[in-house]
This record gives sequence, C-alpha cells and structure tokens, in this order.
Amino acid sequence: MSENPFDSMYYDNEPTLHSGLGIASFVTSLLGGFAGVAVIVASVLMISEDVGALPENDPGLILVGLGAIGCGGLILISIILGLAAMFQANCRKLFAILGLIFSGMVCLAFVGLLILGSMA
Repeated sequence: MSENPFDSMYYDNEPTLHSGLGIASFVTSLLGGFAGVAVIVASVLMISEDVGALPENDPGLILVGLGAIGCGGLILISIILGLAAMFQANCRKLFAILGLIFSGMVCLAFVGLLILGSMA
C-alpha cells in the first residue's frame, strides 16, 4: 500500500455531518409553522360560525390563544437553535439556515397578520 503523505494535508477524510442543533431548528420551525397554520384555521372557523357572538371566556377562543403563544414559543426556540448551530465548527449549516429562514417567514407572517388585523 503506497499512501501519499500529502493527501491528508489537503483533504479531510472524515465526512462533515449535519449539525444536530440545525436539524432540531429545522424540525422545530416546521412544527411551529404547521401549528401556526392550524391555529389560524381554527380561529377563522370559530369566527365564521358566529360572527360577533363569541364571548370573551369561550374555551375554544382560549385554546386558540394558548396555541398561538405555543407557536411563538416554538419559533423562538427554533431561532435560538438555528443561531447556535450557525456557530458550531466542523458541521454543515444547511438545516440551520433552513430553520432560520422558515422561522423568519413564520414570524413575518404572524406580524403581517397582526398588522392586517389591527387595520380592520
């Protein structure tokens, strides 16, 4: 076996793996996004049934509000995980970038809906 001693200088023989934090960020952003869509659909369905007839202490309305808070928490966790994964050495950054992009899109969508709702 003739092994070239200069190969190890230029090429790292160990493959780089995807960051576990990046994968967690990606999955959490997807879960937060899908849960956010479910919360929005549930709130639209509740409002379309009885327009203006929902009392403030309606259990369904409380669950929708708690779901929205939970989605915000998931997105915040996803952003933190994505930022932590971006600073990991010797790991691929693909899932960290995707997690940050999806989390940012969900944040922008929620802010847009808040602005749209306040204008109406």
